[in-house]
Amino acid sequence: DLACDVEGALGVIPVGAGFGLVLGDEVPMSTWLPLPDGTGVDLIVPLEWGALTDGVLRGVSRQALPESFIDTGLTVDIGSAGATLLPACDSARVWVYGCVEIPLPPGRYAVASCDYDLEPDHLIRIHRLKQQS
Repeated sequence: DLACDVEGALGVIPVGAGFGLVLGDEVPMSTWLPLPDGTGVDLIVPLEWGALTDGVLRGVSRQALPESFIDTGLTVDIGSAGATLLPACDSARVWVYGCVEIPLPPGRYAVASCDYDLEPDHLIRIHRLKQQS
């Protein structure tokens, strides 16, 4: 229920001894890609899509300019278990939609976001988690 109360594109909620980074009300599907420099990940959320392929998503992640990202003011602490991308409506042990493990090194990550308009029929939101030094 806490995830449903998040307003906007992102929010952080308590989950057990940790937290959940909630990807607002926009998520018909999502995936993640590692940053090329190994300092974090991009959470890729297609808002509109045509023929999306792995190659298109990888290209969007690489082509999004650092200055196009807006700092959300959110940080997340990742423990030794890494992170998991999953639907908020699902629960452990009874996965209906499945989940994807994100092998992030432990540490604190700043969260920034941008909307990437890939003409003609792709609008993609990117949430970048970048490890703070």
